[in-house]
Amino acid sequence: MKVLFFSIAYMILKFEMVPRHISERLCVLRGYGIFLSLCCLIACCLTAPAMAASQWDNNDYAQTRLILGGYDRERQELYLGWHVRLTPGWKTYWRSPGDAGLPPRWSWNEMSNVQEVELFWPTPEKYSIFGMETYVYTYEVVLPMTLRLDDVGRPTVLDLGIEYMVCKDICVPLQARHQLTVPPLAGTQINSDEAVLYAHYQSLLPRVHDTNTQPFFKLRHVEAGKLRLSVTNNTPVQKETTVLIEGPEGVTFSVPQPAVTEGGRLFFDIYYQLDDETLTLNGQNVRLTYIPGRGQAIETVVVVEP
Repeated sequence: MKVLFFSIAYMILKFEMVPRHISERLCVLRGYGIFLSLCCLIACCLTAPAMAASQWDNNDYAQTRLILGGYDRERQELYLGWHVRLTPGWKTYWRSPGDAGLPPRWSWNEMSNVQEVELFWPTPEKYSIFGMETYVYTYEVVLPMTLRLDDVGRPTVLDLGIEYMVCKDICVPLQARHQLTVPPLAGTQINSDEAVLYAHYQSLLPRVHDTNTQPFFKLRHVEAGKLRLSVTNNTPVQKETTVLIEGPEGVTFSVPQPAVTEGGRLFFDIYYQLDDETLTLNGQNVRLTYIPGRGQAIETVVVVEP
């Protein structure tokens, strides 16, 4: 595009500058010098890449921003990510942090041209300290988001406030604010580095489990305040498997403790406490994230049996 503008400008300038006398030549030079400058400006504007990320929000412990990972015009979807870079030695928390820590909290100050936002969580790391187990991200992470748009022909304006916690020897609550305007999708360019970064962390999401395929999960009561999760799988048992459990409001779960039966079946004992003794877990849905020692994590929902 730039070459085209420069070529047109040069041909017009060369054709018009047939000398009659010095004053006319100077007028032409001055006039078409301005024209050439405008051509340069227009060329730069037309080829400038669209903003693919918000500004970094920086502090002593982390830096965060929103990045644009891609889009799908037919599905009217925009793919964003909350990108976190942590200072070495510091960590931040998964959506259900475990025995300590706080998950990120989101507050949209503005969100125009958006019908719905769905947030996804890459598989976390397990971190143990002083007998407590937490689920964290270290070094760097991107939390992918899918935004379903009202109209792909309109710009999308976003203003996001986030509260999050980072920990090392101490824990520090932090706040960040990210503003990003994404042009209509037909004119949106994707930064290749950010697209690759987004795709990498999207590949670390647990896969949604098909309940008709192995492994099969069964969660039942053993006694009051204690559940047992049985896992049936034809593949060899991996004792380093981790299970993360999330249930209804008002229920606190212990860290699932793995064991293997004589027949080689893997199970986990899970203790829980109810904030209200009138509550019951029987028949309630519980979300499990099953993280084998090797391979992709699985996310599924099981019903608690009596």
